[in-house]
Amino acid sequence: MVEHLQQILSTPCFVALIRHGERADLAPHAPLSKPYTVKHDPPLTDTGIQQAFETGQALKKMLAAYDTIIIECSPFIRTMMTAANIVKGMGMEGRVKIQINYLLSEQLAPYFFNHCPMSSLLIRNLPKETIINDYLDGIPYEESDFYRTQADKLHPESQDEGKLRVKQMVHYYIDKSNQSTVAHIAVTHGFFVKHFSKEHGGVKETAEYCAISGIEINQDKTSLVMDSDSCHVKSWSVQIE
Repeated sequence: MVEHLQQILSTPCFVALIRHGERADLAPHAPLSKPYTVKHDPPLTDTGIQQAFETGQALKKMLAAYDTIIIECSPFIRTMMTAANIVKGMGMEGRVKIQINYLLSEQLAPYFFNHCPMSSLLIRNLPKETIINDYLDGIPYEESDFYRTQADKLHPESQDEGKLRVKQMVHYYIDKSNQSTVAHIAVTHGFFVKHFSKEHGGVKETAEYCAISGIEINQDKTSLVMDSDSCHVKSWSVQIE
């Protein structure tokens, strides 16, 4: 990832889509220190929290020259926790609020969900202070109505519809790229990290936990600089058969 540094710093805008860290429902034997109460909204495992922190440490080195860093995430608790621990890894506590962006929501495919899960998410059912204190270790967030109505109608979302949402993400960030030396960090889900990269010529077929797909935007032109890169992640759970 370090070899991309000079490339990134030469452009006025950088966008990184980042997959969340290890999720509790897919690692049942991993240590878990956060409450897991909603089936379709699992928190990170303790390993996932560490993966997110390591990602923040790597981003701190990469983005040192940027004047502004904007951190967004999907409304699922695993992406919110990932964003919060990226903030901690970057040492930006007290200087940034996580912004909820419903465009970054999980792919609501029928083989993942037999009904729309949006109304059952923790962000919709717990007091804000509870989420901040119990899940985000005190890192604040701001909600937004942007794309919220559309997200509530996504299920059942096909592969093609998911890929169309990737194109919407690209246009969303191009529209915001006229600000100089701004880095956008968007914590989302594996499908979107992989296909965001593929949209710009990426070849990797898998986006592992906390993988980064990064692009440069220069005068509405985009170029891929990170293809679902997870080499910065050092912590992985031991799988138990």
